[in-house]
Amino acid sequence: MSSKYQNLIFKHRRTLAVILFALATLMLTVRTMTLLNIPDEPNPAFWGLRDFRDAIYFPTISWMSGNNPYDASVHMDQYPVGQLFPLYSPLIFVIHVPFALLPYVVSEWVYFGFNVLMTLGLASLAMHLVGLRQKAWLVIGFAGLILVSRPGHMCQVLGQTAFTATLFSWLAIYFASKKKDLRAGLFVALASFKPTFGIVLLPLLAAKGHFRAAIIGGLTTVILTGAIGLTLINRIGEGKTIGSVVEENRVTFLAHEGVNVFSTFSRDDLFPLLSRVFQVELSTSTELVIATLMILVSSLVIWLRSRSQENFACDGITTTLVCVTLIVSIYHHTYDTVILLLPWLAILIGRHSDWQVIHPRVRWLLLTLLTVPFVNYLSTNMFTSRLASDGTLRMIVTSVNGISLLVAWVVLATLSLSLSSQRKEAQGISGVLEPSVLKVERA
Repeated sequence: MSSKYQNLIFKHRRTLAVILFALATLMLTVRTMTLLNIPDEPNPAFWGLRDFRDAIYFPTISWMSGNNPYDASVHMDQYPVGQLFPLYSPLIFVIHVPFALLPYVVSEWVYFGFNVLMTLGLASLAMHLVGLRQKAWLVIGFAGLILVSRPGHMCQVLGQTAFTATLFSWLAIYFASKKKDLRAGLFVALASFKPTFGIVLLPLLAAKGHFRAAIIGGLTTVILTGAIGLTLINRIGEGKTIGSVVEENRVTFLAHEGVNVFSTFSRDDLFPLLSRVFQVELSTSTELVIATLMILVSSLVIWLRSRSQENFACDGITTTLVCVTLIVSIYHHTYDTVILLLPWLAILIGRHSDWQVIHPRVRWLLLTLLTVPFVNYLSTNMFTSRLASDGTLRMIVTSVNGISLLVAWVVLATLSLSLSSQRKEAQGISGVLEPSVLKVERA
């Protein structure tokens, strides 16, 4: 780009940032209106704000009305939902009570606006955590980029909860880094309304050295979830048990086209990739074993790194490994990869000593790998539905995100081990670490 255009863009950067955010919001509003679900008439063809309807509004209404939204068959008969209520934590009801107090149509658009505002909050917080000055135009421009990214697009149009779960997770990491353990524990508990966020955070935060925050978070999660869960004990249908309700919910959920490891186009975790490569659907117990092993490996690597350098910062390699492990090791869709915006920005800015020590080519490789889920608009139903369900091209397109994040996880774990070594040059890793800047590393 010529210096003339660069100067023009710089001169009008504030205006361009506002235009980007406004256009992104307008585009997503129009798209959501076009696809908006019809009240009281669930139709798969109209899936705009579907997840708000199925995972937030009517489950919370059900809970407030004295019913059990986890009882899949009964819940779907009682309320105009298109899908069952999955196994979120009961905390989700309390968090979203304000939306359940409004009429449905009003509430879904209030939630849409709430999610738009959340992008501004996420942009501001991410910039703060990586040490960037929070200028208004930068925050607005970054929020605009979030909205036009694939995860941001999905969150807005579906009415997903990933923005909220990401905010709680980042705040847990931030307060833990400041050794404000009570606040960190509370936000871990809040993030656990989506168990694949909060529960995975616990061992990873402990490995990072935030033991008190993890203990407080775990206890708070158990107490809050248990207290709300007790309200559901007497709402189990006749002839059913807690176990049978959970099992029915789980089996029905995993059979859904958008969730099943072979048919899904939007899951970015490891398991659809493994299932497609080996042509076998893994059992839940096998997935749990693999997930546990991955989390243990990450925890060990993070612990070694934190032991060799008091690494409580939010923009270092250990936080990056926490976020990537959270997505790769357990069930997650593309919209959940919003949490990777923090490490993505940290690597891009490169202020932490970890990124200054790592070879620039490796750093840019990591940045590219984390960028893939944000720009991969091929892995959408609009495109993949036109491909053969068992075709090679469909398998490649729907596996790109998972492959990129798995490679990023391996690279990060390797780099963390390298950085934690006390004798880096002697171990022959000078090709990964930049010798001229090894002295930059500091606590």
